[in-house]
Amino acid sequence: MSAKEYLEKFGVEGAVAKAVTQVLKDRPADPIAAIGQILLNSTVAKTIGVGSNFPMDTIVHCGFAGNTPDAPKPMSHFLSGIKALVVSLPGAFTPT
Repeated sequence: MSAKEYLEKFGVEGAVAKAVTQVLKDRPADPIAAIGQILLNSTVAKTIGVGSNFPMDTIVHCGFAGNTPDAPKPMSHFLSGIKALVVSLPGAFTPT
């Protein structure tokens, strides 16, 4: 299993992104400890398939590199109360 597959299997990138976003919002005195605590308290869904509920607390960045004033936002901002097909593509400057 590659490093990328390993991280994807356990949802590491999404969990870390969520923790960092929360720390940026809260601005605690010790951001490293806060990230650690958020990760310890988190639960990450292992798989998403047809008919699954999408994890609404997943943080997404909109616009070019998240440079819009109101980015990032949780998926609940986009998906609450609707049925949707979610398609994701890697960004131009991300390792694929």
